Amino acid sequence: MISLYFALCVILGVETSECSSDTPIAPYSSSYVPNPPPVEPVVEVADSVYAQISAYTAIETCGATCVMASGKSAYIGAAACPRSVALGTVVDIEDYGSVVCEDRTAGWTEGRYDIFFGYSEADYQRALQWGVRNKKITIN
Repeated sequence: MISLYFALCVILGVETSECSSDTPIAPYSSSYVPNPPPVEPVVEVADSVYAQISAYTAIETCGATCVMASGKSAYIGAAACPRSVALGTVVDIEDYGSVVCEDRTAGWTEGRYDIFFGYSEADYQRALQWGVRNKKITIN
C-alpha cells in the first residue's frame, strides 16, 4: 500500500529519498509543472448562458467598508463574478437588469454571480428573499 506521504510527494512533485515507493501512483513526466501560472479563461462577448445568481450585502460580508476586487467601494448594481469574466464587464441578468463585474466569487462557486444589494438591514432582507436563482445571463 502506498503511503499518504508518498502520494503527496508525487502530487507536489517533490523528489527526495523519503519520497520513494516500489509502486508509483503516476508515471513520471519531465513536463510536469507543480504550480502552473494561472490562466484567465476567455468568455466570448454576447455569450448567453444560464447561471446561478445570488445576492449579498455588507451586513454578512464586509461591514461598513466594502472594497471590491476592482478597488472600488461596493455599490448597488455591482456584482462578484467568476474569474472567467474580466473585471469591468457588463452582464445582463434576466429579470434583474445589468450589473458590472467589480468583484470575484469564491473559487468553489465558479459559474455563480453574486449581486451586491446594499448596506442596510432592508437590503439584507431583500438579498435573503432573492436567495439563489437560475437566470439567463448575457455577457456584453
